[in-house]
Amino acid sequence: MNRRFTEIEKVSYSALLTAIAVVLGSVSKFIVIPHFGSFLSFSFTPSIVLFASLALGPVYGAIVGALADFL
Repeated sequence: MNRRFTEIEKVSYSALLTAIAVVLGSVSKFIVIPHFGSFLSFSFTPSIVLFASLALGPVYGAIVGALADFL
């Protein structure tokens, strides 16, 4: 199963992964871990960026990461 993505598919998937990263990033700000206060937080954004770079390539992973941080 050596299927390569076309450029349009890569752009579409990177837009979808950017939207998922932004939504999960904003949702994770509202999750509070008891007994740790405000100094411990977590985010799902690095996992989405890692998945994008592994699935689509390093350039698209960097684009997803930059847009997710910017938005």
